[in-house]
Amino acid sequence: MLATKEAVEVINHVRAVVTFKRKAQHMGLRELFKECGVSIATLSRIERGHSMDAETFLKLIEWLHNAKQEPPRKRQAT
Repeated sequence: MLATKEAVEVINHVRAVVTFKRKAQHMGLRELFKECGVSIATLSRIERGHSMDAETFLKLIEWLHNAKQEPPRKRQAT
């Protein structure tokens, strides 16, 4: 089992990778919500440094695993 400090480091790393991947894919929080099922409010809190529960953590890990093969998306005109 991970010590508390190590667990926090893992969570912070996942947070950073999710944020980086989302931005690299030119995705908004709404698009990420549609792909991973984590609410927009929760995603926003996570990106601002708040913690996440185990279910959210696993959904984001699954999204990273499934999304890693996709090429970057082109920005859509709004």
